[in-house]
Parts: sequence; C-alpha cells; structure tokens
Amino acid sequence: MGNRALVIFHEHSRKVYGPVVYLHWHGGMVGEYLSQVRALMGERLDDVDYATARFIGLAHEDNRDALSLGVWEKPRRFSDTKAWLEEFSHGDAGVFLVDAKTWEVRTFGGYGLTDEAAAA
Repeated sequence: MGNRALVIFHEHSRKVYGPVVYLHWHGGMVGEYLSQVRALMGERLDDVDYATARFIGLAHEDNRDALSLGVWEKPRRFSDTKAWLEEFSHGDAGVFLVDAKTWEVRTFGGYGLTDEAAAA
C-alpha cells in the first residue's frame, strides 16, 4: 500500500499548526527530510509556514510522480492528543508532530523515527 507518513509542523506554545503533509512512499525518509529542513531553517526557528514549505520542497525532490505527495488543511476536529493522532494515522511511518521552535518530534500510530530502516 505504500510507506505512508503524515507530517504536521506546529509551534506548541502558540498552538499554531500548519497543514498536513502526506507522503505515500517516503515515510522512511521523514527523519532525513527533517534534518535537512532544520539545517535550512538556521536561526529562523518558530516559523511553521516556512518549515512546512521547506519540508514540502525537499519531499517533492524525491516524489516526482503525481500521487506520492499531498498537502491538506488539518481537520477542524484536530487534536494533538495521542489517541486522536493514532487514530488519524494512515499506519506505516505514522504521524509526525514537529515543533518548529524546539524541533521536538513526536510520532504516533506508526514506526516513527526509531525503526525507519525496517520499512526500507
């Protein structure tokens, strides 16, 4: 079915959330993409919109076909609770909630960052 991941950048202290970025085949690459985005952001932390845009740009370079990369607004009923995010997950790599200020990554409903090699 794929190696899916949902990535959402946010700034926790202000409760600001970016759109959901969907990867169909490259869930195992999320950690690498995040490392590259962090380097690109430099000192411009706390910018959810720019971090999301940079992540999409990097993911696009590896996802050139028409069906492997998507972006949509988070659901109105969105909650950053463990139970909700695990239910929201498509499986595979799961949901990645990335704090654009602290760069803390929390994962839900999938193998996350710890077992990326297993999905390859």
